[in-house]
Amino acid sequence: MVYWFVCTILASGFGLATVVLGFDRQGWITVFAALLLALITLFTNYTHVDLLGAASVDLPQQAGIPCIAAAVATAVAEAQLASNDRYKRAAIRNRAENSANEERRRAEEARGRAATEARRAARRAQQQAQCNLVQLRHQLDPSERNARRVRDVISLLEEYGGIA
Repeated sequence: MVYWFVCTILASGFGLATVVLGFDRQGWITVFAALLLALITLFTNYTHVDLLGAASVDLPQQAGIPCIAAAVATAVAEAQLASNDRYKRAAIRNRAENSANEERRRAEEARGRAATEARRAARRAQQQAQCNLVQLRHQLDPSERNARRVRDVISLLEEYGGIA
């Protein structure tokens, strides 16, 4: 069973197994290391424990199996918590980046609208200056040429509604 589980993880390249159990790559590495350590511990022969060379305690092999299972379960739970934390931090980071991008887009649109409005204002000011110039020329010299210019400006303003 464990062999199939490890082969599935390695064969899937962490992709399928990540979806099934919710671990990220680092979480799978933690679980795999815990399982490997548990298997090494399980199959290593230990029948006694030396206490600083002063005493020796006999220990049956089967006594360590529940401890190994508890250690693997703890490692899996810790890997799951760490993976969830990393997923949450990534989601928060993505939301912050999206919010910053949206704010930059709004600011760019506002700058574009302000630039367009500034160009329109400059064009209106230029037209007003031209109208003032034609009016002053006609007032200073009411010749036929200046009267024609005044009529042209009036027809232009009537045609375009003051925005030429």
